[in-house]
Amino acid sequence: MKVMFLSEIDGENSFFHFSNKAHMIDNEKGPGIPKVGISNEPRQRPNAYSGDENYPCTYFSKGFGGVLELFDIWIRGNYDSHAKKNGLCSGRFCVDDKLMEQEYDDVIDMLKNAVYLKLDLISGNDPYTSDYCDSKEDFRKRELLDHDILTDADKDLMWYYGVNSDFTTARMDRWNMSTHLVNFKHDIPPERITLLLSSDGHDDALSILVEIYTKYRNSTGKIDDLDKFMGYLFNKSKDKLYLFEKK
Repeated sequence: MKVMFLSEIDGENSFFHFSNKAHMIDNEKGPGIPKVGISNEPRQRPNAYSGDENYPCTYFSKGFGGVLELFDIWIRGNYDSHAKKNGLCSGRFCVDDKLMEQEYDDVIDMLKNAVYLKLDLISGNDPYTSDYCDSKEDFRKRELLDHDILTDADKDLMWYYGVNSDFTTARMDRWNMSTHLVNFKHDIPPERITLLLSSDGHDDALSILVEIYTKYRNSTGKIDDLDKFMGYLFNKSKDKLYLFEKK
């Protein structure tokens, strides 16, 4: 299994995918990439929602900016889902502070039990010889753009997708890219997958996210909800693991 420190990565042009540690395998040498690598086969994924589990593809973000935007949006999207399950209104109208703190704790637990992977992907139109195409569409944005009148669900989507999503086009945003949508097995082999480590050698996705945020926040745009999450995390944690010196 290939391993790299975050500081060794091209933070602008690399592709990143996070995965629950349960999807890794344990062997005599410790955690490793599954022998098949990462597959696009539909499955019940713990991080899937809004029908994602029905789409045979692998999701990823481009660049450190895409990683930060993903979790800014993830926080709002998960909050909205939990709010509706609890009989509350969409977050586009108001946000319940207590429920949002619960969401923060859920995200912290999820990231502590996940890893971040760097994927070496091949761009192109042919799904047999490439992994993804830059012009691929986001199915949720396409549905919204096809509506003559925006539904409440459309407006909720626009709220949690936020300002870092371009709704003038259905094209994928850098935080929410995916491999070709095909009905055959498309693996990203182990030799094109690298496990990322933080500067002090931790492999959990929380350490990776915090280091990216701390070092590269100022080069990213508006991510207000991730800013609030990080403030909550820094105040909650006394562990210096989650504090990195800014560049």
